[in-house]
This record gives sequence, structure tokens and C-alpha cells, in this order.
Amino acid sequence: LEEGGVRRITRMRWTEASFTNGQPPPSPRSGHSATVVNGGEDVVVFGGLHTSNFIGETVVLSLSEGRWWRPPSAAVGGPGPRAFHCAVAVDKQLFVICGRTGRQQHGDTWVLDTTTWEWRPMGRMPGAVGSDTIAPRDFGTAQRVGGTDKIVLFGGYDGKKWLSDAHVLDTANGVWRLLNFPSPSPSPRSGHAMSTAQNGRHLLFGGQGPNGTLCHDLWALRGVDETVRDDDHDDNSPSRDPPAHASSSGGGGARWTRLQLRGDAPAARAGHALVALDRFIVVFGGGGGKGWMSKQQEYRNDLHVIDRESMRWRRLAGSAPSEAGRGGGGPP
Repeated sequence: LEEGGVRRITRMRWTEASFTNGQPPPSPRSGHSATVVNGGEDVVVFGGLHTSNFIGETVVLSLSEGRWWRPPSAAVGGPGPRAFHCAVAVDKQLFVICGRTGRQQHGDTWVLDTTTWEWRPMGRMPGAVGSDTIAPRDFGTAQRVGGTDKIVLFGGYDGKKWLSDAHVLDTANGVWRLLNFPSPSPSPRSGHAMSTAQNGRHLLFGGQGPNGTLCHDLWALRGVDETVRDDDHDDNSPSRDPPAHASSSGGGGARWTRLQLRGDAPAARAGHALVALDRFIVVFGGGGGKGWMSKQQEYRNDLHVIDRESMRWRRLAGSAPSEAGRGGGGPP
């Protein structure tokens, strides 16, 4: 995104990145993770699904050298083939949480040391006193809590039902903690997306719930951890005064606020991307139509943004990277 305000945001455009040095790039896949690590020096691509084959390789893109490579040490052990997991970087570590292989959901947590490129179960990390497992799920979403050593996980699908629980992982000791919050809160869902805003609050959009219902609601989660700074902005907004029709669960501790912003909001979808860039929140792609997991699913290639100064949705015309849409992929 170019800086400089609302008018210049219409100049956003996609450029295909080509890295010809080093090893071949990752093979085609969906349901994988691509996570920036080492202060923006590398991107780690892990796992995924191609047709009915689950993938377990770890591929690294060195942005400084412009090359793909596969660390030999990362090929030993590790989470194994899986897709639809969560991946979060905390300092020099990459945490891979849950996911699915075949019809089996996972509840484990693995840690990749991005200096040695070695995998370990979280329970075997130095200082770990907790279990490295949580209730199994796939299609959940997780984010780092501000600049802390904690990760927040929300929702997913356990193979029988959609989930609306939230947990916090203290990566220093490997302990998971269940978050309790009053109503209102997001309905059970999977395939949603979450990002961390400038002020440390977490924004959640979309997903799919029971009976294939697609969601198009936007939520803000604050108070996840007492170490996150409580700034002077109102609780009902990502960064400034709330719209008149925002609703909040109120009270102390973790709480959700539903945001209903004006403008050209994205249609209901799941399997999309949600990214915070400077003062903008960007939503791209995803599955829509008759349901993300149906055979009649439609993939989207539209791009919407929230400018947190104007607190409005905007759709950016002509900004798609290709004619074909794309999403996170559904179960085979």
C-alpha cells in the first residue's frame, strides 16, 4: 500500500513476485501457511493439500537473497503432513498449531527454531511446563498478542461441530488458557480470518458456520492479555471513536465488539486473507457462493479495505492479481 491517504489507496496494484535463484518454489497447494519470520528476512511455507495429498515439507523464501530453499534439519521430525493449521511467529520461533490430516483433526503445537531450522513439540521446549495439546480442530485462526510472547486462538471445526472458543498460549511456558467473555461474541465458525491492528486489538472477519452458513460480520477482540496497552481509543473501534451501531460485551478482561461500518463491505466468505497494513485493514479472496465447503463453491478475487481514519469499507476496483479467484481451500 502506498502511504498518503484515501485518494492514493486506489493506486494499489499487484505485482507477480518471481524468485529464480536457489531451489524450486513450493508445489501447488491450498490450506498451507506462509509466515514472515526473522524480522521480515524470511517467509516459511509449511504444509498444505494438493488434490487428496497432505504435505509436510518446510520451504523457506529468503527475501534478502531472493531464493527458495529447504532446510535439511527441518525435514527431520516436525508436525508431519497436514493442512488448515495455524502458524504464528514469535521472535525467532514459528508455532504451528492444530490442523488436519485426512479426516483426523490435530490438537498439537509444534515449534520451528528459525535460527537452527529444527522442529520440536512445544512440550519439549526449554521452560515448558504445560501440555502441548489443545482440543483438536482445523480451520481455526491465531495471532500473536501485540508484542508479547502470547498467541490467541479462536474457533475452528473439530470434525463434528463448529467452535467459538478462544484460548491464549503462553509460549514461554507452553501453557494454554481458556478465555471467558460475556455476550455478544462471534458465533461458532471456521475458515475465518484474524489480524492484529495497530493498537494491539484483534480484528476477525467472515468464516463459515453450521449448515454451511457464510459469515460477513466484523469483530474486534480486546483485553486478551493484561500486558497489552489499554490506549485512549474507545473499545468499540479498531482505532478511533466507534460507529453509532457498534455493540460491545463490556466489562473487564477479554471482550468482543461487533463493528458495523459504512461503505462497500465484502460479501460473506470464508478462507480469505485479512491483513493489517499501516492504518489499513485489507481483505482479499475467499470462497463464497453456495458455501465454502460445497461443490458449488465460488472463489473470489476482490479486494476490500478499511481505512481506520475514515472508518469505512472501500472496494478497490481492478486490483485483482488474476481473473481467477482464490481461497484457503475446503475439505476434499
